[in-house]
Amino acid sequence: MQLSDGRKGGIDGSGKLLFTAEFDSVGPYEDGLAEYRRKVNRFNWGTLAGAVLGGLGGSGGGDEMLPLSYDGVKRGYLDRQGRIVVDSRSDEVYPMTEWGTFVKDHGLLGFVNRKGEYIIPPGRYDLSGGMLYEEEGLVTLRDKEKGKMGAFRLEDGRQVMDFLYDRIIFLGKDRVLYEMGGKTVLSGESGVIRELPSGAVMQPYSEEGLAWLEEGKKIHALDREGKILFTLPEGEAARPFRHGLAPVKSHGLWGLVDIHGQWVKSLLYKDVQMM
Repeated sequence: MQLSDGRKGGIDGSGKLLFTAEFDSVGPYEDGLAEYRRKVNRFNWGTLAGAVLGGLGGSGGGDEMLPLSYDGVKRGYLDRQGRIVVDSRSDEVYPMTEWGTFVKDHGLLGFVNRKGEYIIPPGRYDLSGGMLYEEEGLVTLRDKEKGKMGAFRLEDGRQVMDFLYDRIIFLGKDRVLYEMGGKTVLSGESGVIRELPSGAVMQPYSEEGLAWLEEGKKIHALDREGKILFTLPEGEAARPFRHGLAPVKSHGLWGLVDIHGQWVKSLLYKDVQMM
């Protein structure tokens, strides 16, 4: 709020002044932090619930993935005592997540936790093509010098995949798709599960342990061991399984298939979203 003398600050429920601070605008507190801005602008993480690539379409199910692109907003973050946790004077501050946020300054990019402490120290990283996986607490980054992707754990900043890969997509259920040396691979904790077609696109695994694999115009349902359970004969697009069912689009209309690939709702609908 703005005080009668022109200062801006925060008050508690009784109207008691808690702090004063310099900002142009400030948002509501969420889990102890409030975003303040020096220049009001739009922002949007563009949240994707599940991968939306190629013929695999739409939202619903899977891990929540946040595409990493800066929106131009000059933001920072305050705690409830008015202390600056993340300073808006940095070159770039990304929207806050449950793990923290990216901060870029003097050409170096790092990740700070919600206390403003660096978890991933500043380095020559590129966020293009990277993803932040909130549920799993993982992020993929590109090393500018090597031009390769790697992955970090957001809990403690430990690098879990070296900068060796052309592409990394975490699929949930301890599964990851990566591209390296011209090969596309589905891997798990114990190592390589199977090689996939070059440039393969997959959605994250559902609670049922199924994931869609796009191969050209074909869309296959894979189990956690990489076995193709069935192939959609008419599938133009498919959304992740939820509650044992998955929306599938063909000839401009949507229906529902079960985990065995059987139609349980015919192609009658303009759109279907699983809740």
